[in-house]
Amino acid sequence: MSEPGDIERLRKRIEREKLARQTAEQLLEERSLELYHSNEALKKSASQLQNEVERQTMQLRQALDQAGVATRAKDEFLANLSHEVRTPLNALMGLITLLKKTSLSEEQSSYLQLMHSSSASLLEILNDVLDFSKIEAGKLVLENVGFSLMQWAEDTVIPHALQASAKGVKMHLDIDPALPPDIMGDPGRLRQVLVNLLSNAVKFTKSGSIHVKLMRLAGRSNDPPDLIQLGVKVRDTGLGMNSEQQEHIFDAFTQADSSTTRRYGGTGLGLAICKRLVQAMNGKLSVVSAPGQGSEFRFYVPVREASRSDIAMTAPMALDASHWRGLRLLVAEDQPINQLLIRKLLESTGCHMTLVSDGLQAVQHCEREAIDLILMDVQMPVMDGMTATAEIRKREKQLGKYTRIIALTAHAMPGDQERCLAAGMNGYVTKPLSIEALNTCVRQVLSEPVPQLQLLSDSEFQVSRLAPPAL
Repeated sequence: MSEPGDIERLRKRIEREKLARQTAEQLLEERSLELYHSNEALKKSASQLQNEVERQTMQLRQALDQAGVATRAKDEFLANLSHEVRTPLNALMGLITLLKKTSLSEEQSSYLQLMHSSSASLLEILNDVLDFSKIEAGKLVLENVGFSLMQWAEDTVIPHALQASAKGVKMHLDIDPALPPDIMGDPGRLRQVLVNLLSNAVKFTKSGSIHVKLMRLAGRSNDPPDLIQLGVKVRDTGLGMNSEQQEHIFDAFTQADSSTTRRYGGTGLGLAICKRLVQAMNGKLSVVSAPGQGSEFRFYVPVREASRSDIAMTAPMALDASHWRGLRLLVAEDQPINQLLIRKLLESTGCHMTLVSDGLQAVQHCEREAIDLILMDVQMPVMDGMTATAEIRKREKQLGKYTRIIALTAHAMPGDQERCLAAGMNGYVTKPLSIEALNTCVRQVLSEPVPQLQLLSDSEFQVSRLAPPAL
C-alpha cells in the first residue's frame, strides 16, 4: 500500500511533466509561428527578388534592343552617307580626269589641280570613316602577299618627299641592309599607316627635315626562326606635342589641337585607324614628342621573307586594253553623268559598249543579246543591281549560259562586297571609279574559268497533267 508521501510526490511529478509539456508545446508553437513568419518573409523576399531580376532583365533586354536599333541606324546612316557622297564624287573626279585630257590654259590647269586635290581630300575623309567602321565591326581583312620592300618604301615616300621639298623641308629615307629585299605582308595597309605618318609630318613641319627609317629589330625569344620584326620610324622637326596631347593622339575623333582656331584640318581618325591597323598586324604604334622639338612615330610589325616566286605571283599586271578589245560590254548605270564618264573612259579600249539605266533593262538586254561582261550598279530605279544579278543567274541556269558581272557601286560599307558576291557577282569595284582598279578587276574576272552549269534533267521538270474529264 502506497504511502501518502509517495502519492504526493507522484502527483507533483505528474504536474511538473504536465507543465513541462505545456511549456514545450508553447515553445514549439512559438517556434512554428516564427518559422512560418520567416518562411513567409523568405517567400516575399524571393518573390521581390524574382520581380527585380525580371525587371532588370527586361531593362537590359530593352537597352540591348535600343543599342541594336542605334547600331543599325548608325550603319544605315553611314551606308547612305557613303553612297550619296561617293556617287557625285565619282562624277566630279571622273569629269576632272576627262577635262585634264583636253587643251587647257595654265590657269585652267591650276584650277583643275585644286579641284582634284580637294576631291581627293574628301575621298580620304570618307575612306577614313569607312575604314574605322570596318575595324569597329571586326570586318577588316588583311592580305599576306609578297612584295619588294625597297620598291614599296620608295613608292610611298617619294610623293611626300616632293611635297616636303615644295615647303623647303628635306626628307631622308634609310633602309637597314639587314632587312630582306622582299617580304610577305599587306603592302596596302602598311602603306596606309606610313602615308598617314608622312602626311602628318609634312603638314606639321615648317622647316628642317623628316627622316624615315626602316630597320630590322631584334627578335623576341619566343619568335619563330623565320619571323622578322620590321621597325619603321618617322622623325620630324615640326611642332611637337606635350604629354597630354600624346596621351590622346591615338583616340578616335581626337585632334592634337582641338581649338576653334586650329590651323590644320582632318577628322581625327587617321592615327586611330593606324594604331588599329598595326595592332591587327600584331604590331605596336607609339610616339615620342616634345613641344617645339618635333615628333617621332614608331611602329613595328612581324613579317616573313618572301621568295621571288611569291613576288612573281602577286606582282600587278601591266595596265593595257588588250582584254577590253572586242569585249561585248553592258553597263547598268542610272546616273547620266556616270554614264558619260564610263563611256569616255572606255571608248578608246575597243570594247562594244551598251548603256542601260536600270536592272530590269539589264535583264532584258541579256535575254536579247550575247554579253561578255556586265558592269552593274547596285542602287538603281525599277530593279536594283542585286535583284537583277539574281534574276540573270536564275535565267542563265535554265539556258546553260553564264555572263560575268562586276559590281561598280558607291556602296562601300563593311559587308557590301560580300553581299555583291553572294548575289552572284564575280567582282567588286567601288566609286569614285579608278580605271586602274577596274582594269585589274576585269582582267582577273575574265581570267577565271566559267563555272560549269548543270542543265535541269528531265526528272527535275515538273510536268502538269490534265485530269480526265468528269463523266
